[in-house]
Amino acid sequence: HRNSYGKRIVEGVIGVAYSADPRRAAALLAAELARIPGVATVPAPQVGIDGFRETSIALGYRYWVETRAYFDTRHAVNAAIYGTLIDAGVDILP
Repeated sequence: HRNSYGKRIVEGVIGVAYSADPRRAAALLAAELARIPGVATVPAPQVGIDGFRETSIALGYRYWVETRAYFDTRHAVNAAIYGTLIDAGVDILP
């Protein structure tokens, strides 16, 4: 898929502590993406370990949204990801 007038991809990365279970954190992110209105189900959102940084494990995520709702959905997703990780006791790091 490619960005188009109708749909646009959003990609993000968030760092979690090495003491966290990155598989659990990725599952929490995937659950949030599935819950948020405006996140397309086709193609399905993707979440996984994006890399290993000096101080954190980078979790990458990507999902599709309607172009007209890009910023609203992106902001809602970012807030939800932050909230779910904090509520689950997962330390967020740079």
